[in-house]
Amino acid sequence: MPPKIENCTYFMLPLRMENKEVLCDFLKKKEGWSKLEHPFRINYLLNYAVDLLDEKNQAFVSYQYDIDKLPKITNFKNRICEILEQEELSDLPQITQVHLHLFSTGVGFLLFKVNYGKMTLDEVAEYIFCFRSLRNNESKDFLKMEEGEVGLETAVKRILPEQETQTILCFSNTAQIKKQCVIYTIFETHEEMEVVDKFRYYLAHGYNCRFNYTDPSTWIAQSNNKNLDFVSYELQYNVSSDSFWGGSQDGLVCITRNPFSYYYNNLCNDYLFMYLLLLNQRFSSLAYIQDLARHINDIQRIEDIYRKSIVLKTVYSFRVISDDRVYQNIYSRLYGILELDELLKDIEETHDQLSHQQEIEQRQREEKISTLLTGLSILALFSAMVDLADFLENFSSRSHLSVLSILINFSILLLVVYLSNRKK
Repeated sequence: MPPKIENCTYFMLPLRMENKEVLCDFLKKKEGWSKLEHPFRINYLLNYAVDLLDEKNQAFVSYQYDIDKLPKITNFKNRICEILEQEELSDLPQITQVHLHLFSTGVGFLLFKVNYGKMTLDEVAEYIFCFRSLRNNESKDFLKMEEGEVGLETAVKRILPEQETQTILCFSNTAQIKKQCVIYTIFETHEEMEVVDKFRYYLAHGYNCRFNYTDPSTWIAQSNNKNLDFVSYELQYNVSSDSFWGGSQDGLVCITRNPFSYYYNNLCNDYLFMYLLLLNQRFSSLAYIQDLARHINDIQRIEDIYRKSIVLKTVYSFRVISDDRVYQNIYSRLYGILELDELLKDIEETHDQLSHQQEIEQRQREEKISTLLTGLSILALFSAMVDLADFLENFSSRSHLSVLSILINFSILLLVVYLSNRKK
């Protein structure tokens, strides 16, 4: 019998590694962490994507944390019940996995898998909204935490070294607001299509039920600017009569009406790994663009960052991920939603502009040095010619030699000036 669908969400916290080897050494020694030898069982992705999982390629490595040693993270029960005006939850969410996936691009993802049991869609939407935001996660009054409970950010700081928790990737000026997890949700329900459409939108964005839902397909009609294609930033894909996908820059969701889905294992393996590959491309690109902006005066650092971006493009970036229609359709749509081509192009253009500026500045410095050296050379030649004229006057009995030597000196001086100007 195929495995029963487990309603769950993978909360993926993007991290920037200062040094992958140092972090791996820390994880080997840190109590609770162990290496995960076979993190994914891939069936439907192409070989060059699966090869990244081969340890000998040193492109990807995974670790798992002992759930029993995890700090008690709040389940938001009190907050959710207050919002939904109910006394108890239908079930309690359980954190069942904590995995850390590290890419050689310098980006990693800390994954918390939360199983929902019999929780309703309303309850799940509220839970995701509370859990994914590190800003909300630490507000004890807002979340009505119980004694001994901690927020997500506190838990992360206890299980990872300090330098890693200080580099949670966020590229917005409103850093605390956008300091949050990317989400991937799997949910089985028998609700009508209207409810499915509504909640796949909520769950793909991490919105709660208080968000005023509007069908994305109506956005273009409501816009006065026909050039703004709002729908291009949304994924709505009905694979069959019982499988519905939704996606955005914030998350991905698969809602099914079939409680015994033959592809449940694939949802937790092929689709999850495929999504991680996409997120690695996005967050690595954003990190490199930010690094370029921070080191505009360091040409060596600029070239180092550019070389990293070339590795990202050649090793980790694919346009075709699978021969299977469903996988490829979802991958291609998310590739566009995450704007990966635009980000990689930004790196290329930023590097070219900075390199060109550096070349101009370098040429200007060389011209100034050349002008200075030319002036010093003229002064040196002039001094030497004066000494020569004195020598000829002292040791020659004929006065016309002195005049001749001055003419020769003057001619040499003019020649030096002419050659110097011609060189410029």
